[in-house]
Amino acid sequence: MTALQRRHGAVMVSRHGHEVAAHFGSAPGEAAVCRTTVGIAVRPDRATLEVLGPPAAVDAALEGLVPLGERTWHARLTPSLAIVRCEREQADAATAHLQRSEDISVVDLPKEYVAIGLLGPRGRDVLDAAGVGTPDDPVILVQERPGRVELLVAAAQGPALWNRLLAAGGPFGIACVGLDALEHLDASEHVRA
Repeated sequence: MTALQRRHGAVMVSRHGHEVAAHFGSAPGEAAVCRTTVGIAVRPDRATLEVLGPPAAVDAALEGLVPLGERTWHARLTPSLAIVRCEREQADAATAHLQRSEDISVVDLPKEYVAIGLLGPRGRDVLDAAGVGTPDDPVILVQERPGRVELLVAAAQGPALWNRLLAAGGPFGIACVGLDALEHLDASEHVRA
């Protein structure tokens, strides 16, 4: 994904041991796009945890995340399998809350998936135009909150999903967004809260 982002103008930097897109030219401009239309961002700054076990144990494990509130979110893939996403600094706490039963296996999957975020009021339009969510689509949809969606796909399929979303998002004003803009958005949301 690094080479693909560079082709779209990303300035890459190293943060927390990961090479990430800091910006695509203007972090304030990218933040403005996320407020008005839709931005697309690769999210290697977050942890992906696989939760596997008997269905009742997976239910209980996911309920164990409640104390962490909006700092974690998940998608249930099968009755025995869930994927949990969280900020990287929350990964140990999330794992501790999930592993309260010997029946549960929690594995950090740092390279198995590519996470792509759509941020902004036109995100749902882009998903619909791209056909994300059809029964044969390999994309895992993880909704954080209104106006913010995260998509997970097997790492090998990451570039195809990125290109698919950019093509579908053209009519909606989609723009590439780096982590500097996302941090700016997060900070401004905390000020308003």
